[in-house]
Amino acid sequence: MQYDFNSSEPKLSRSVQLQVGETYTKKLSSDSGMGLSWSGTIQDPKIVHLHTHRTTMNFRNHECGNGQINTYTFEAVKPGQTSCEFVQYYRGKVGETITITFVVSKNEKKKKIEENEKENEKEKENEKEN
Repeated sequence: MQYDFNSSEPKLSRSVQLQVGETYTKKLSSDSGMGLSWSGTIQDPKIVHLHTHRTTMNFRNHECGNGQINTYTFEAVKPGQTSCEFVQYYRGKVGETITITFVVSKNEKKKKIEENEKENEKEKENEKEN
Protein backbone atom coordinates (compact mmCIF):
# COMPACT_ATOMS: atom_id res chain seq x y z
CA MET A 1 0.00 0.00 0.00
CA GLN A 2 1.24 3.49 -0.80
CA TYR A 3 0.05 6.68 0.85
CA ASP A 4 0.11 9.95 -1.02
CA PHE A 5 -0.18 13.45 0.46
CA ASN A 6 0.05 16.37 -1.95
CA SER A 7 -0.90 19.92 -1.14
CA SER A 8 -0.25 23.32 -2.67
CA GLU A 9 0.04 24.70 0.88
CA PRO A 10 1.75 22.04 3.03
CA LYS A 11 0.52 21.54 6.57
CA LEU A 12 3.00 22.26 9.32
CA SER A 13 2.75 18.78 10.84
CA ARG A 14 1.29 15.45 9.88
CA SER A 15 1.21 11.97 11.38
CA VAL A 16 1.43 8.93 9.11
CA GLN A 17 0.84 5.32 10.10
CA LEU A 18 2.62 2.66 8.03
CA GLN A 19 3.40 -1.02 8.20
CA VAL A 20 6.88 -2.34 7.49
CA GLY A 21 7.43 -2.35 3.72
CA GLU A 22 4.87 0.35 2.93
CA THR A 23 5.79 3.71 1.39
CA TYR A 24 4.68 7.32 1.82
CA THR A 25 5.15 10.05 -0.79
CA LYS A 26 5.48 13.78 -0.12
CA LYS A 27 5.64 16.41 -2.88
CA LEU A 28 7.04 19.89 -2.32
CA SER A 29 7.37 22.75 -4.79
CA SER A 30 10.63 24.65 -5.13
CA ASP A 31 12.18 27.15 -7.50
CA SER A 32 15.95 27.44 -7.40
CA GLY A 33 15.81 30.42 -9.77
CA MET A 34 13.70 32.29 -7.23
CA GLY A 35 15.71 31.08 -4.23
CA LEU A 36 13.05 28.69 -2.90
CA SER A 37 14.29 25.28 -1.71
CA TRP A 38 13.69 22.56 0.89
CA SER A 39 16.01 20.56 3.11
CA GLY A 40 14.93 17.45 5.00
CA THR A 41 16.30 15.43 7.92
CA ILE A 42 15.08 12.01 9.11
CA GLN A 43 15.42 11.52 12.86
CA ASP A 44 15.94 7.72 12.71
CA PRO A 45 16.57 6.28 9.21
CA LYS A 46 16.58 2.75 10.70
CA ILE A 47 12.78 3.05 11.09
CA VAL A 48 11.95 5.02 7.93
CA HIS A 49 14.42 5.82 5.19
CA LEU A 50 14.33 7.94 2.06
CA HIS A 51 13.64 5.40 -0.67
CA THR A 52 13.71 7.81 -3.64
CA HIS A 53 13.95 11.54 -4.33
CA ARG A 54 12.95 12.77 -7.76
CA THR A 55 12.88 16.34 -9.06
CA THR A 56 10.75 17.19 -12.07
CA MET A 57 10.47 20.51 -13.85
CA ASN A 58 7.10 22.24 -13.64
CA PHE A 59 6.85 23.78 -17.11
CA ARG A 60 3.78 25.80 -18.05
CA ASN A 61 3.81 27.32 -21.52
CA HIS A 62 7.63 27.57 -21.46
CA GLU A 63 7.53 30.37 -18.87
CA CYS A 64 10.50 31.17 -16.66
CA GLY A 65 10.24 30.71 -12.92
CA ASN A 66 7.91 27.71 -13.01
CA GLY A 67 10.10 25.79 -10.61
CA GLN A 68 10.35 22.14 -9.75
CA ILE A 69 8.34 19.47 -7.98
CA ASN A 70 10.41 17.46 -5.47
CA THR A 71 8.93 14.02 -4.83
CA TYR A 72 10.22 12.28 -1.71
CA THR A 73 9.25 8.63 -1.16
CA PHE A 74 9.88 7.13 2.26
CA GLU A 75 9.88 3.42 3.08
CA ALA A 76 8.97 1.93 6.48
CA VAL A 77 11.84 -0.36 7.48
CA LYS A 78 11.11 -1.52 11.04
CA PRO A 79 8.52 -0.89 13.78
CA GLY A 80 8.90 2.27 15.82
CA GLN A 81 8.29 6.00 15.67
CA THR A 82 10.41 8.67 14.01
CA SER A 83 9.97 11.96 12.23
CA CYS A 84 11.21 13.84 9.20
CA GLU A 85 11.56 17.59 9.30
CA PHE A 86 11.53 19.64 6.10
CA VAL A 87 12.76 23.23 6.31
CA GLN A 88 11.87 25.67 3.56
CA TYR A 89 14.47 28.25 2.58
CA TYR A 90 13.55 31.36 0.63
CA ARG A 91 16.52 33.43 -0.51
CA GLY A 92 18.63 32.18 2.37
CA LYS A 93 16.02 32.77 5.07
CA VAL A 94 14.14 30.01 6.88
CA GLY A 95 10.49 29.83 5.87
CA GLU A 96 8.05 27.26 7.13
CA THR A 97 8.92 23.93 8.70
CA ILE A 98 6.98 20.74 8.02
CA THR A 99 7.25 17.79 10.39
CA ILE A 100 6.01 14.35 9.39
CA THR A 101 5.77 11.85 12.24
CA PHE A 102 5.93 8.23 11.10
CA VAL A 103 4.43 5.50 13.29
CA VAL A 104 5.50 2.14 11.89
CA SER A 105 4.00 -1.18 12.93
CA LYS A 106 4.77 -4.78 11.96
CA ASN A 107 3.39 -5.93 8.66
CA GLU A 108 0.91 -8.59 9.82
CA LYS A 109 0.52 -10.08 6.33
CA LYS A 110 4.30 -10.47 6.00
CA LYS A 111 4.45 -11.92 9.53
CA LYS A 112 1.88 -14.62 8.62
CA ILE A 113 3.80 -15.54 5.46
CA GLU A 114 7.00 -15.93 7.51
CA GLU A 115 5.19 -18.09 10.07
CA ASN A 116 3.82 -20.33 7.29
CA GLU A 117 7.29 -20.69 5.78
CA LYS A 118 8.71 -21.76 9.17
CA GLU A 119 5.91 -24.34 9.59
CA ASN A 120 6.62 -25.72 6.10
CA GLU A 121 10.33 -26.04 6.93
CA LYS A 122 9.51 -27.94 10.14
CA GLU A 123 7.21 -30.30 8.23
CA LYS A 124 9.96 -31.01 5.67
CA GLU A 125 12.44 -31.75 8.48
CA ASN A 126 9.95 -34.11 10.13
CA GLU A 127 9.39 -35.93 6.81
CA LYS A 128 13.14 -36.40 6.36
CA GLU A 129 13.42 -37.89 9.87
CA ASN A 130 10.61 -40.39 9.23
